[in-house]
Amino acid sequence: MELHAVSAPILFVRGNHEDENWFEFRDAWRSLHQTALLRLNGSFAEVGSVGVIGFPCAMGQEEAFSEGEPLGGEHYGYWLPALLKDHGDAARQLWVMHEPPTGTRLSVAGSVVEGHPWWRDAIEEHQPRMVVCGHDHGTSIRNGVWQDQIGRTAVINVGQNMDGPLHATLVVEKDGMMGCERLVAD
Repeated sequence: MELHAVSAPILFVRGNHEDENWFEFRDAWRSLHQTALLRLNGSFAEVGSVGVIGFPCAMGQEEAFSEGEPLGGEHYGYWLPALLKDHGDAARQLWVMHEPPTGTRLSVAGSVVEGHPWWRDAIEEHQPRMVVCGHDHGTSIRNGVWQDQIGRTAVINVGQNMDGPLHATLVVEKDGMMGCERLVAD
């Protein structure tokens, strides 16, 4: 599937490799698509009837991606409560984060790709319907496990093989049910 063929808004959440190159990507996107991209960084967007929160990446340099809108601290206690209060149940539908939460089968415990304990704490505390994450490029591929649960929350690690092919997750909501489809580029 080509990105330009997607009719729904495409949301961007920072990973640990985005730095000053973010500005070049942002400008190229605007030029190609004639529209600004939707950047989520400790913020909320609504796509159709699905509320989405994009978590900040706790690794790498935040300055470029935040584009002058600092969160006041990366711990979710600084910014998540206001989003939950302002957007109610919609803010507990889909969370997108670069690092996976710790303690799932989707990343290797004790490794540099283990995940983030704060994100697990936030999930346990607020129980969103679904979380999509990445960062651990290999565990899901090696183990053939793409989904785990934290309480009622489905957690999906997109997983990437650094040598290709590209993996993506298409999140869909139909008749009040949220699901996902794993896409692998040919």
